[in-house]
Amino acid sequence: VNVVRLKNKAQQPIRAVKLEFLSASSRNEILEAGEISIMHIKYKVVEFFAQANVLICSNCYGIGHFRKNCNQKNEATCKTCSEKCSNLKEHRCSGIQKCVHCGGPHVSNDAKCNVIQQYRTVLTRNLLSKITPTNTENVIPNQCFNNLPHTGLTTTNELSYANVVKGTTSNSNELLMKKIDSILTKVEEESNSTRQSIEELKKEMKNHYEETKQQVAELEEKVMVMEKKFYDFSVRTGEIIQNICTTLMEPQNSQGQQWKTYWQEQIKVMADSRSSIAKSSKNHQNGPTN
Repeated sequence: VNVVRLKNKAQQPIRAVKLEFLSASSRNEILEAGEISIMHIKYKVVEFFAQANVLICSNCYGIGHFRKNCNQKNEATCKTCSEKCSNLKEHRCSGIQKCVHCGGPHVSNDAKCNVIQQYRTVLTRNLLSKITPTNTENVIPNQCFNNLPHTGLTTTNELSYANVVKGTTSNSNELLMKKIDSILTKVEEESNSTRQSIEELKKEMKNHYEETKQQVAELEEKVMVMEKKFYDFSVRTGEIIQNICTTLMEPQNSQGQQWKTYWQEQIKVMADSRSSIAKSSKNHQNGPTN
């Protein structure tokens, strides 16, 4: 087996590879299975069809025939300037490139010519439309080209070229439409899946937002309660300190004969205030949380 890394038009390697088999039976088995296993990984396998080779006459540089079948017997066409002459050896070329097909600034057999590329596309479609799964085992590309109508397929004969274009069967169009429908279906499925995921994400974010909002409101309420408790405790503490200071400055006026009872009452007020603050903090800590 020979493995060939395929390249795109920019000559950059792509993920697809071409496998060349020496055994026809092994090749057919893999094509029938539609997949191949390498290192415990399955890869999809499809049959490889190379682009059709365009026949270009070396005498007139027309498309679709060889030099021996050329109708231009007494003249030859210059590949560079596209001028016709009876003897190319005596021809004095201007050196200005002019394609005989499209008139572009390139030689007449340049594969990048738009006319040649269009003709190659037509031949490739015609070839693919004639190849069926039942006769692909022993099909040779050259034999397929021999079955195509090559007589008179030149750029100077517009009718024959048009016939080649029209010769592409409706099977290729049907295959193309099926492929487009398949792609559109996959795109629609992916779009629906993405839209559903976005909606689910929105709902989840909304639920989290409501939960967070509720938790923030509860925390704000607890903070307000704690602030009020702290304020009350501060007021009570201030009153007690004020009473203590007054008592220390004028013990006889503030306490009188009941000084012991007076201080017992002040100590009890301080203890009750402290117990109330501690109990409130404990209730907030043990309260329900979301």
